[in-house]
Amino acid sequence: MHYLLDLIKLLTNPLDLLNNLGSLSLVTIITIVLIENGFIFGFFLPGDSLLFVAGMLCSDNKLLNGNVTLLILLIAFSAILGNLIAYWIGSKSNLVLFKKYKLWILDRKYIDEANKFYKKYGGFALIIGRFLPVIRTFVPIIAGIVQLNYKTFVIYNIIGAFLWSISVVLSGYYLGNMPSIKENIEFMIILIVLCSSIPLIRILYKKSQNLSKK
Repeated sequence: MHYLLDLIKLLTNPLDLLNNLGSLSLVTIITIVLIENGFIFGFFLPGDSLLFVAGMLCSDNKLLNGNVTLLILLIAFSAILGNLIAYWIGSKSNLVLFKKYKLWILDRKYIDEANKFYKKYGGFALIIGRFLPVIRTFVPIIAGIVQLNYKTFVIYNIIGAFLWSISVVLSGYYLGNMPSIKENIEFMIILIVLCSSIPLIRILYKKSQNLSKK
């Protein structure tokens, strides 16, 4: 139990996690991005905060000798691959897995709503989903379940992955050099998590309001 708590603490503090791993930091970043974007059980992993810290460490030449372009490419490709895996899982599931475990977020009515959402907003839904924690994990799976056009999925998967990795990594790369950020990095990470969670909180709030009216 003690080790589990230590692991959870590390996962919620990407800076400590990466500093403790040393030379394995890059592999860890790529692996976490892949899992968070590709598998249901990865929804709790750090996303935006991890990329921000990765950019910050890269600016200090602690990752890839400061090659931020290569860092962005590796993260983007990992995110793209993760979404492709998630889409495949969704497309092959035929709802059996989700019916068996009755995951509320993948209930049949939510899948139908997601299908309507995709038809209305198309690739925009995939791009926005990249910037939302938890939703980032489920969006590609639902896209596979509702059989979103594969070509459309691939195009916006790539666009979303690069927009996400470029914006967040570069934020860490440039802002991470500021003394005020370095001295308050833990507060900054908490702020990133809270800001990125606002859209998700609003969605859950609206859902609770709708349920209370029924």
